[in-house]
Amino acid sequence: MTRIPRGYKNYGDPIASAMENSRKVFIDTFTSSGYKVFSPSSVQLLSIYWDRLSAAVRDRIITLTTPFGEQGCLCPDLTLSAVSHLSAHHAPEERPLRICYAGQFYRVPNPPETGIEHYQAGAELLGWEGHGADVEILSLMLGALENLGHEDAIVVLGDANIIDYLLQKVEPSTGTALSDSLLNGSLSDYFSILENRRVPEPYLSYLSVLPTLKGDIHVLEQAGRKLPRKAPLSDLQEIARELSLLGYRDRLRFDLSLVRRLGYYSGPVFEIYSPRSGKSLGGGGRYDRLLNLYGIVGQAIGFGLDLELVTSSRSKEEPPFFEGIMAWAGSLTPAEAIKAAKSLKRTGLPVEPSWTPSRKRSIALARRRKYRWWTDLSEDTLFDLADNTPVAKNEWLEEH
Repeated sequence: MTRIPRGYKNYGDPIASAMENSRKVFIDTFTSSGYKVFSPSSVQLLSIYWDRLSAAVRDRIITLTTPFGEQGCLCPDLTLSAVSHLSAHHAPEERPLRICYAGQFYRVPNPPETGIEHYQAGAELLGWEGHGADVEILSLMLGALENLGHEDAIVVLGDANIIDYLLQKVEPSTGTALSDSLLNGSLSDYFSILENRRVPEPYLSYLSVLPTLKGDIHVLEQAGRKLPRKAPLSDLQEIARELSLLGYRDRLRFDLSLVRRLGYYSGPVFEIYSPRSGKSLGGGGRYDRLLNLYGIVGQAIGFGLDLELVTSSRSKEEPPFFEGIMAWAGSLTPAEAIKAAKSLKRTGLPVEPSWTPSRKRSIALARRRKYRWWTDLSEDTLFDLADNTPVAKNEWLEEH
């Protein structure tokens, strides 16, 4: 049998190369702003997650016992892995802590989905006690999406504190049912609960209007008129104002009934959408209360993107050729060919050696692999396969 277990994936070219390029672009965007790279293990201790994830996610954890007899699991959530690591390895005076990552997490799929293994790129900013954390990470995320071919991606923002505030006078069981219906996208269930259970006024009116508060930045003005005067709108208002000043106003939408599935969010939350994808590219939000469980004071905000979906749904079309070189050894010995290829490698372009004795076959393979350039290492010429023209190697090296 040659297949791998159901629910898992092997990635081959061209998607593997494209995803690796996306990973590099994403990581470079964040490391250029002081974020450090985190590489989590696929196997974690179960205790890290059990009391900190919602029941709906907890039921999907894939548990195991390590060879040392410890109760473990396949990593179900990269944010919790990162927070656990940082709380154990960094002193308070090192905060705020900024990390980015690209790795895999695993969950039992909800039917009709079958995927268990997911490849995610994300970033976290932990322990900041002033203003600006939300705007920093959201602006970097939007910049990364632009670099990845998603200049038209839309961010939909809500705030878990608004929903919590409106549910404070509602019986806990009713509040849970209302939150679950919003999470599942079932407005019919939501309004049925409001109609059939005891929800006191004026909160019944406020909760009835909540799902209608969706749209562009003007929704926040409507919310100020239709929700209680003390409703916690200030965080969203600040994020909207600052991101608008950075030129992102047209890419912001608001949904004040937005709920995220993980259950540990305690402030602004968001989802990211592309017009070329039928589902969310990812999402994130603030999780200050979760951070407090680890003994870290301050704000915490992070997000994760589905790296495969981000890669496969980007707007930029792949060029017919990519800037790489197929270098044919021809009559040269292996040592001679490797030495001859060194000058080409100094350009920073990929250089693939070709050992086939057939010049014709080497050129055909270069075309098949979409290399822009082909060269016989024993000669002083490169061939531009895009237009079948020769170029003097010395001149080409000067330009590159």
